Amino acid sequence: MTSRSRVTVKVTSDDQKWLSFRKLTERMSNSWTVVGFPKEKKTISDGNKPGSGRPAFSNMADVAEIAAYNEFGTKRIPARPFFRPAFDEAKEKLKELQVLAINNILSGKWSVAIGVGRIGEFMASQIRKKIREVKTPPLHPMTIARKKSTKPLIDTGQMIQNVSHVDFIDGTPVI
Repeated sequence: MTSRSRVTVKVTSDDQKWLSFRKLTERMSNSWTVVGFPKEKKTISDGNKPGSGRPAFSNMADVAEIAAYNEFGTKRIPARPFFRPAFDEAKEKLKELQVLAINNILSGKWSVAIGVGRIGEFMASQIRKKIREVKTPPLHPMTIARKKSTKPLIDTGQMIQNVSHVDFIDGTPVI
């Protein structure tokens, strides 16, 4: 997801300041965050919920696969989107945060890593929030009986616990 925000910058004739500014903006251009279930992260697992009959996820690919089944649905599992709606609903706040980050980075109040990290954490929190909010379609009665819960996207809690972000600064992951 790419969004552009307008930022105004005043440039003086000081060559050293100009070079520093160019270096900083180049660093910003080569920095980003990956939000969701990034392969660079290790899974968080507190085992399985007693009685769930579900094993703990062994790696982030397992978590991402289950998340995709829920996001898009399968032949047996109805789609329960949470990822795309989280981004759609946060679009305006995300733009505001991008402008805030750019202004704070350019003014020297934040490092590039802080700005990128705040954007990543904001979006990760929006995804976790959306996972908690999904109520439809309702679970099958057999699933409710097994889980002893009517919450569609929360069983062992491992998916929501593993929503995270990895920040890339100058193209290198910072974990």
